[in-house]
Amino acid sequence: NYNSDPNGPWLCFSTTSSPRCSQNGQGAYGIGRQGRSQQQVVRVVSVSGNNVTISPGLYTDWDGGQSPGAWWGSAQPISGFGLENLSISTSARIRVVMFNAYGNWVKGVASLNPNNAAGTHIFLYQSAHNTVSSSYFYGANPASEGYGTDPGYNSGDNLFENNIYHHLPTGMNVEGDTGSVYAYNLAVNNNFGGVYQQGDSYTHGGGS
Repeated sequence: NYNSDPNGPWLCFSTTSSPRCSQNGQGAYGIGRQGRSQQQVVRVVSVSGNNVTISPGLYTDWDGGQSPGAWWGSAQPISGFGLENLSISTSARIRVVMFNAYGNWVKGVASLNPNNAAGTHIFLYQSAHNTVSSSYFYGANPASEGYGTDPGYNSGDNLFENNIYHHLPTGMNVEGDTGSVYAYNLAVNNNFGGVYQQGDSYTHGGGS
């Protein structure tokens, strides 16, 4: 319902409402639980009967009438892995992926896209508490799908600091990510279509 829950956090990915509240609809959001455009990644600290303790706590007050739920993967996340001090030069669709990752880092990496192909330099998928720092990202398709760092698809609580985004349409894209921090980054020449320069960062998903 377009006007549901007017007293709480209001999210809508309808493309048919008037006015419509999304250009893209739900898209791929709600990976763990389909139809849930707002999600939060947490760590289960303990389980006692039907009581589950999580960390961090929930960032918003979800209405029980909206049937909130939980989802978990069948495998433990990869943790404690770092990628440091190297240069990547490729036109691959995605250069570095963190998938089902918790507590990992990328530091001192230069990711170069010499042919300005479509794609993302660093993509976080269903990942939390990771850090991307002191790195340099150059070149992307000068239109949609040209991103520097892109936390999305049920990611959150990640840290992006002291990075340089150069000649990208959008350096810092946020797709359905919650609780992440962007600090002390620099974006230069945000080229979109060779026609105009756009903002350093954009949100691209419910709940961002």
